[in-house]
Amino acid sequence: MKFHFSDTPPSQLCADFQTIQKIDRDTFTQLIIASVKLISGELELSSVSQLYEALDPLSEPSGLSTQKLANLIRSITLFLQGVLGKNLKPEFIEQDAKNLGLDDEKSAVICQLMKKYFVALSRGIFSQTLSIHPLLDMDWKFGVTASSSELDEVGSTFLQLKLTIDDGGKRDVFVEMSLQQFYDFLHEMEKAQSS
Repeated sequence: MKFHFSDTPPSQLCADFQTIQKIDRDTFTQLIIASVKLISGELELSSVSQLYEALDPLSEPSGLSTQKLANLIRSITLFLQGVLGKNLKPEFIEQDAKNLGLDDEKSAVICQLMKKYFVALSRGIFSQTLSIHPLLDMDWKFGVTASSSELDEVGSTFLQLKLTIDDGGKRDVFVEMSLQQFYDFLHEMEKAQSS
């Protein structure tokens, strides 16, 4: 089976998504939000015991141990990082989620939450990338969509960023955002710089 977020996802991730399909929607949503908070840096955990403590309220209603919930969050986080790293469109995210075993409803929830928390996730990925690897160069381009299979996307503006980082050699990281996502991201960066 072909995936967009990863060439070959780990077998444990696939098995965890089978378990995720069996849990209720509220617990599923809370796990996604916890993963978003981990990626964005909003939730900082210095030890596994802190993660277990944070997951303890979800353990009883879901019927899963805190260790199993922690494994599910790890797999969700890997999935979200792959999606962000490849800058996938919602239809590819949904397709990958379904290929991993999620139903239509849970696949749609992932897409909705990705859209809602896109700026926080992008900021988290950028800060993780830049704190690990120094930024050497940055190029950007604004563009306008001239043609698309979706009528409402025609005429929309977007920004493409090319970040050149030093990870032992030069590596380019590409990110594409809508104009609104860019302004939200810029606002968040200005807030971070002033604090």
